[in-house]
Amino acid sequence: MERQRFSYGLGLLCFVLLCCFSCEKPVGEDDAEGKDMVRLTVNIGSNYAQVPFGMKRQGEMKPIGELCTRLDVALFEGNSKVRTLSMERKDDSFGHFELKMAKGVYTLVILGHRGDGAATITRPDSIRFYKNKITDTFYACRRLNVTGDSSLTVDLERAVAAFRLDIEDATPADVKVMEFHYTGGSSTLDAVAGVGCVNSRQTEDFNVEAGAYEGKSSYTIFTFPRANSDKLKVTVTALDKDKRKIAEKEFDDVPAVVKQKYVFTGNFFSSGDGGDSFIIRGNDEWAEKHQTY
Repeated sequence: MERQRFSYGLGLLCFVLLCCFSCEKPVGEDDAEGKDMVRLTVNIGSNYAQVPFGMKRQGEMKPIGELCTRLDVALFEGNSKVRTLSMERKDDSFGHFELKMAKGVYTLVILGHRGDGAATITRPDSIRFYKNKITDTFYACRRLNVTGDSSLTVDLERAVAAFRLDIEDATPADVKVMEFHYTGGSSTLDAVAGVGCVNSRQTEDFNVEAGAYEGKSSYTIFTFPRANSDKLKVTVTALDKDKRKIAEKEFDDVPAVVKQKYVFTGNFFSSGDGGDSFIIRGNDEWAEKHQTY
């Protein structure tokens, strides 16, 4: 008899727990208790992204798939993140998405980049990237008053500055990696202000490609310029397979200006002649400053 009472009580407890867990809803688009839900359809510039000229002129529009391999989206209501979405270029709907939400005031953050993983959008003013590796990055941050079903077209703009090293002489056979250490910029983005928000020490390693041993080679690094710093210090080191230093050069006071690429051209492993030049290429390109070293 006691065993029957125990079995009945245990069964009743399991039934109650099952009911409780069955009533629990996951946080997401179906969490619509007592709220009128509406749909927001977003198109990334009709599948195009804005590439500013860098000289206060509007640039041409290029397909988002030519510029980025990933899109990361976050929707905030006040300080709470209520929706997230990540897309890859292989997705059929890349550049187009739909969000379901209650009526209200929101902040929408969209990032386009070429990173190997999704960005972490903690807040609109604090965005970190996979393994702190920065690629050519585009963004938008919009405040929305959502009152009903609606559609929105968003143009992304470039958020980074770039430093490109063009090496004129052939790379020695024992060099396997070109390592870039640089300070003065940020690996964390504030999408509200459109600037970097952390004083970062950044590192990028590039495996030397076969063609570099026969002639010229080129390497590009990116950073988010900070509001209180517009210069980078870049140290480039040529390493062998055991990470031993073969050659090294430092580049001081490299300008870090959003939407601008500074190109340093010269011989890295031997001495050579050169001069300075300045060029602005077509308005679907970066504004470029060329300098020999």
